[in-house]
Amino acid sequence: MFRRFMSIFSILFCTTYAKAGQIANVEYVHRTILHRWGVDIAYNEKLNSTNQVANMKYLMTAIDIANRILNGDDTTNYADGDFATQRAVDSVAVDTAIDTLISQPPFEIRMTNIDTSFEHNITISAMGDFTIDWGDGTIDKIVRTDTIPQMYAHTYSVNDATIKLYGRATAYSDDETTSTVMIRTKSKVGSVNISAPAPGPIELYGSIGRIFPTLPSGKQPRFIDTFVGMALRNIPENLFAGVYGQPVSHMFEGTFSDSFPGNPNISWTIPANLFSKICGQPAPFMFARTFRGSKSTGETIIPAGLFSCIRGVPTESMFDRTFEGVFNRPTKATGPHTEVCTVQIPDNLFDGISGAPATNMFRGTFTGLCAPLNVYSQRINGEFLYNIWPEEHDKYFRSMYFPYYGWRSYKDAATIPSSLTTYPNWPA
Repeated sequence: MFRRFMSIFSILFCTTYAKAGQIANVEYVHRTILHRWGVDIAYNEKLNSTNQVANMKYLMTAIDIANRILNGDDTTNYADGDFATQRAVDSVAVDTAIDTLISQPPFEIRMTNIDTSFEHNITISAMGDFTIDWGDGTIDKIVRTDTIPQMYAHTYSVNDATIKLYGRATAYSDDETTSTVMIRTKSKVGSVNISAPAPGPIELYGSIGRIFPTLPSGKQPRFIDTFVGMALRNIPENLFAGVYGQPVSHMFEGTFSDSFPGNPNISWTIPANLFSKICGQPAPFMFARTFRGSKSTGETIIPAGLFSCIRGVPTESMFDRTFEGVFNRPTKATGPHTEVCTVQIPDNLFDGISGAPATNMFRGTFTGLCAPLNVYSQRINGEFLYNIWPEEHDKYFRSMYFPYYGWRSYKDAATIPSSLTTYPNWPA
């Protein structure tokens, strides 16, 4: 590490001053780390002002902290080196150090019982340098100079493997319906008896959001159908770390849809902070189909604050079919229509939404969801959604509560408008 630091030090102080930038202050260091790596480091409490000039000691300390946050442990100690001096640094030196000395673990996709007859692939539509380590000795080094979708495919002859994805995006497509990254890989889950152990679940580790982050310009990635159809065992809480700020259209459309194809015998839930950094006005289709058709067993909880940072006036299809047919597969009791459903839906899930309604804003949001009997439909501060927005329910809420297997009813069933419980015959 010392040799590496010496080479970087020479870059910082021997070559960059030929094209020196302005002297950097503390605010510049923090803002650059946040924009490059999505890491928001707390300011030193002893600072008199964030306009204070930053020196090498402060810069290296901030880099050590960023590496600790990104990697979960102390991976560097640049701040203890002889070159971490009181010498002021300029913006060029800060940029070089932050781009070079901060690193992060890869995003991992761990697979067992791999379907070797299936061509596994990752499609990327972002500019930047990336590496795909397929986990069986094959490594693809990728240099992207455009944002045109490009598929990188692989076939396996092994049963178990971990795909590791490295890199950092620098630009995204301007097309609103182009996914930044789509992963198509699967294990032999097939169709099995739900009482049997689930073969070949896929586990995710790390943050895909740090590889495809919010850019310094504010440009956002789109995770459209990123994990669709994968037999996921888990969703990491930090999956979208590095992605923050104002949502954009189609941002999480279909991200986890149908993520248990043919085998719902895995219990999982949504991390409470999964979207905690996505803050701002609603965007069209931002959470359309996000968890649609993703089933599991056992009690499943939709976190109360899942969308707590989304606040403002409704937009078109913002929660269109978000939880349609979602989560736990029911346990049959002793007769027909006696399944036990345990999906927990909190009140105030959409408490940041207010103002004039928008087309299909809650269309089919909870269609076919397997929730317990005799619970209330969604409320904000004790008021039902259909009373908050009492006009043209067919236009805004159509089939929002179409019941699972046609038999479940809510406590407020007598007052729910019929258009909210009609069969979801979606138009093409």
